[in-house]
Amino acid sequence: MKKNPILIIPVLYAISVACFAFYWANNFERYVHFKGDGFLVCVTFMILITYAALLLLQFKVLKIRLILLLSLPILIAFASIFSGFLILYATGIEGTSVQDICLYCMIYSLVSLLFIKLFWASPRVQL
Repeated sequence: MKKNPILIIPVLYAISVACFAFYWANNFERYVHFKGDGFLVCVTFMILITYAALLLLQFKVLKIRLILLLSLPILIAFASIFSGFLILYATGIEGTSVQDICLYCMIYSLVSLLFIKLFWASPRVQL
């Protein structure tokens, strides 16, 4: 039985993001030496792992144009940061570094998986 890359790649992506978020939120103090670097490393890792997942999907199932593929992780990053700030502001939570990392990783991965579902799993024509 042939495995469907539309199912395998997003599952591996979600597992790797969850493992990274859990590890990084609890251990970032060991690796960073300046305030804010923990979140910056988190954003960088999320963008890079998303590029890897999207490129794997694109090579397996050609669906979208290259410019959209290259701009999508950066657009998701800005949207996730903005929506994370809105959530923290609306709930009144101060937002420690651990909460910021977990919230950002959760929002980023959910939005990324939504775009994977919209662009690669739908039977629509190429964008």
